[in-house]
Amino acid sequence: MEKKLKIAIIGSDGVGGYYGGILSKAGMDVHLLARGEHLNMIKKRGLQIRSYKGDFCTKVEASENTDEIGVSDLILFCVKSFDTEKTAKLIKHMVGSHTTIISLQNGVDNEEIIGNILGHEKVMGGIAFIGSRVAEPGVILHTAAGSLSFGELSGGESERGNFINKIFKYVQIEARFVSNIKKAMWQKMVWNCGFNAITAITKCCVSEVLNVPETRKVIEVSMKEVDRKASCRERV
Repeated sequence: MEKKLKIAIIGSDGVGGYYGGILSKAGMDVHLLARGEHLNMIKKRGLQIRSYKGDFCTKVEASENTDEIGVSDLILFCVKSFDTEKTAKLIKHMVGSHTTIISLQNGVDNEEIIGNILGHEKVMGGIAFIGSRVAEPGVILHTAAGSLSFGELSGGESERGNFINKIFKYVQIEARFVSNIKKAMWQKMVWNCGFNAITAITKCCVSEVLNVPETRKVIEVSMKEVDRKASCRERV
């Protein structure tokens, strides 16, 4: 790449840790916001990715101090939804006039919360399709998928979106810059509400719960309810 961006990963667990690791491995200027023993092990021996696509370890800048990271060109916002407001306030001084923030969180309201604090024009929506988690401090276990979609909340194309997409392609992240990210976010919400709780409760995979008429019915009802909510919201 001709231009090397400074990329901050806010939340370095399963999602942020994996994408941060891929970006760092490819030579990008990556800075992880992490804490506790996870941070200590990343500093001590690097960020380790154990992936079905191949294991690797990368030395990457990591800190629990946002002042040490400083203003960044691209911020991947990967914390849990209940930490969105608190974290957005925490990183306020990391956002400059040129900064773009992509939320890779579950849910459909995080971008609005981030925008209220950091500026709506800074924020793009995103969704990650990935199976990954912290296996132990400093180690990310990647078990499935690894793609992401992102886009302008107002829809359509943009120069910054095309440029960021080129970066993702360059580092071999399977990414799509989509024209209607809000629709994609609601589609993932429908999936999550249909499958996440029932697979956790039953300790079964998707194919197993679909093969049982009773759990399949629960999934269908949940998905239809979220779809109805989405349709109502879009009409408002």
